[in-house]
Amino acid sequence: MGGMRPRATLVIEAGTQREERLLVPRAVGKRLLALKGSGGRTVASREELLFELHRTEESCCGLRAEWLVGRRDYSVGEMTDRLRRDGYSQSVVDNQIERYVESGVLDDARYADAFVRSRISCGWGARKIALELRRRGIDVDGLPAWPEEYFERDSEYRRALGLASMRSFSGRDPYAQVVRFLCTRGFDVGLAHRVARELATG
Repeated sequence: MGGMRPRATLVIEAGTQREERLLVPRAVGKRLLALKGSGGRTVASREELLFELHRTEESCCGLRAEWLVGRRDYSVGEMTDRLRRDGYSQSVVDNQIERYVESGVLDDARYADAFVRSRISCGWGARKIALELRRRGIDVDGLPAWPEEYFERDSEYRRALGLASMRSFSGRDPYAQVVRFLCTRGFDVGLAHRVARELATG
């Protein structure tokens, strides 16, 4: 789901000859730079600096997560991936995710329900929805009443037939075009053939 975003380099000077370089999320680097520029307190030891760094990372991670969920709902997997790509450490991300799950800010069941309903309204089939949810870290087999609650008996066939009927399939093999079209929309291959036969004889 994307590569690691650019990070800032924190240089810790230990005496005149030694320095240590740490990669930190850019937001953390900017915050530390702002604190230094505003005459914030100086740290006396490496341990104190690392403690301050961890505190700043947790704060920045919390603000980033808050900003993300303010824009749209996320699955736990998506949010974890997004924060890790921003460069936050696994332990900081895990703590943030745990807080959000406990408070109900992140809820995979709620997210999956809304996602399924919105994709059905866009004409997606059950197979494509299931694949996309798995990509977002949610196994549809864990959803209560999947797929019965979302797809009435034979409703997927009617939706597929409706979608294919609204398009014009011309060329040497309209039957294959219908099957390909429906399969790319996430409908089952057998169902796609059934619709293609119906349109061919229709």
